[in-house]
Amino acid sequence: MGRRPTTAESCIDSWIKWHTKRGTLPKTRMGYLATASLIIKTCREYGVEDLPYKWSEDDFDTLRNKWECDGKEVATRRGYDFVMCALAAHFKNNTGKENKKRLPPDERPYADWLTLEQIRIVLSVPMTPLQVMAIHLMLSMGLRRVEVIRLRIEDIIIDGLNPHVVVDGKGHKHRNVPFNHNTVEVLRMWLQHRDTLVEIAQRKSFRKNRRFVDSGHLIIYERDGKVSPYSELHPTGFDDAVVNKVSMHPICVKAGIRFACHTLRRTFGRELYYKEEDPIDLLTLSEIYGHDSMDETKKYIGPDPKRMAKAMLKTAY
Repeated sequence: MGRRPTTAESCIDSWIKWHTKRGTLPKTRMGYLATASLIIKTCREYGVEDLPYKWSEDDFDTLRNKWECDGKEVATRRGYDFVMCALAAHFKNNTGKENKKRLPPDERPYADWLTLEQIRIVLSVPMTPLQVMAIHLMLSMGLRRVEVIRLRIEDIIIDGLNPHVVVDGKGHKHRNVPFNHNTVEVLRMWLQHRDTLVEIAQRKSFRKNRRFVDSGHLIIYERDGKVSPYSELHPTGFDDAVVNKVSMHPICVKAGIRFACHTLRRTFGRELYYKEEDPIDLLTLSEIYGHDSMDETKKYIGPDPKRMAKAMLKTAY
């Protein structure tokens, strides 16, 4: 590390510069900078040591207790704690990580879903082959964005009585997700388009006397004679191609509905759980989602105002 900075501000500056070299997204760096600056301000207000490499176990406990007493949401406290520990660890101070306190689960529901009418509008919008495939995997099969990006052609199991996708999930835990009733047709169309992208890349690569390589990922894009998967670490390119305001095919603009990739995954479970006929039970949904517990699944599907209203009509007084 060399000579340590002598002020808290220079400590933060060193940490942010390290993230810049590492390739952390500008938006993420801005968030880290704002949170770290807030933590240092709090240290000074409460007489806590403000140099991260000098923070003791008592210093970490003081800040954590303050955030709890201030009534900060669990997710906010978790974010503050992550930045505080990471900033200290940058200077080889692992006290915060070694003495981390377990926070209670955040009981707030994940906020947004699409209604059935909004789903119909989104699906009626003209889409690229990539958008059709990616939205199907998230909205109709409940996959995470990163799981879609990680999928490889070899993960698609069509043979046999139970066609399914082998999903590389959170923490690289694998699970099998059965096909939706439309998956075979959607896959067929996408694989035809994928073959076209590969042929275009091969021709360009041949003209440039360059060796062509196909990574084998299901979802790819072609550029300058190469086919590449979207980045797991920096998936903004995937977001732009699938849901964001890209210049040629802006789904959000055409549909007039603002939503993110994860909105589609949440909507998948909510629609199945609240079906009026033959709803899907919570355990089955949790297994499809790849959740460690049904409590997490409950937060995904959220409350149903219609059911709540019906319940109120059944009161006896």
